[in-house]
Amino acid sequence: MKNILFTAFLLFSATLFTQAQEAAKATKSVTYNVDAMHSSLVFSVGYKLSDFHGSFGEIAGKAVLTDAKDFSTAAVEFTVQIASINTNSEGRDGHLQGERYFNAEKAATATFKSTYIKPTGPNTYAMTGDLMIAGTTLSQTVIVEVKGQGIVEGKGGKKSDLMGIKATFNFNRSNFGIKGGLPSIADNVEITAALSLEKE
Repeated sequence: MKNILFTAFLLFSATLFTQAQEAAKATKSVTYNVDAMHSSLVFSVGYKLSDFHGSFGEIAGKAVLTDAKDFSTAAVEFTVQIASINTNSEGRDGHLQGERYFNAEKAATATFKSTYIKPTGPNTYAMTGDLMIAGTTLSQTVIVEVKGQGIVEGKGGKKSDLMGIKATFNFNRSNFGIKGGLPSIADNVEITAALSLEKE
């Protein structure tokens, strides 16, 4: 009888240990870092009778997923260096970094930090978070499409575990205290980010 009970105890313990291991694997977070060399962030704003486009060259960020196959479990952080703005004019770039616009001297970066991500389709999500521009932080929802995820082979046979993301949103810059050029330069700004992220 004692042997039977002991055997049952061992089997029960082994089952619990296996379940604990599986649970640990399931909850192990996975980090993807933005590959700035293969990513871009472009803005578009109305100017008089047309649209004007520019970009930011220095971007960084990461997505930490508790479930590698479910982007809605991600915690996302993203940073843009304002001094990296590029509008094909050094004079204009410097002007946009001034007090009437991004005020880069006091707020050198723009940041986004997610607070909640809701699935809206097979590969699309509504990502809500805190957007900080020119020193002002407001809630912002970003539309995210996961373009693909998996092992990709590059030059020389090097393999990388990548995730491709397209993120779009728009905001009224006056809400962040950026009122320079109104109304000739429109209030509403559209952002499109094409991001390549690599797994650590």
